[in-house]
Parts: sequence; structure tokens; C-alpha cells
Amino acid sequence: FSTQLTGSYTKDMFDDPDVNRVDDTLEAGAGLTWTPWTWMNINLDYTFTDFSSDDELMEKYQENRGTIKMTLYPVKPPRMISTSTGNRADIESKIFNTDKVTDK
Repeated sequence: FSTQLTGSYTKDMFDDPDVNRVDDTLEAGAGLTWTPWTWMNINLDYTFTDFSSDDELMEKYQENRGTIKMTLYPVKPPRMISTSTGNRADIESKIFNTDKVTDK
């Protein structure tokens, strides 16, 4: 098992002629990762977000978000072409089908 803790605070200031406001965003989170096998991880994460603004048109909100993620890692990396095919000419003939082309 492994654990993660995250946190951030962001203050966005907008001083444009059309927009004059300050937004505050607070985020905090925690997570747990379990690796039952070398080829699989399972993550459980929780994030809390608190957004506020001094602009009356912007809504303040709080968000609670939980996620579950499973990641699989192949035991043997996938190969596009088998390594036992032979030389470069053999590979090119398989890719471009040059062994079936006949000139008349």
C-alpha cells in the first residue's frame, strides 16, 4: 500500500477592463494505492474543492469527488512484429507485400 496527500490554493486576479474580480480555489485530497500483483494497481482517490469569487455573478461552490482507477501493466510488452522473422528484407516484404507483386 502507498498513500498520497495533495493540497493547493490558487488566487486568480483579473484586472481587465471588462472583468475585475478575484477567484479563490482551495483543493485538498487523499489517495490510497494498492498493488496486489506486479502487473496491476488499484487507486482510490478523494478530492475536495472550494471555489469562491468576489464577483456576485460567479457562483460559489464546493465539490467532493471520489475516483477508483485500475491500471493493468502487460507482463510481456506487446510487439508489432515478431523478433524471429529474420532479416530486414523479410520484414519489408511482409509490410509491403512485395513477395506477391509480379511485373508483367
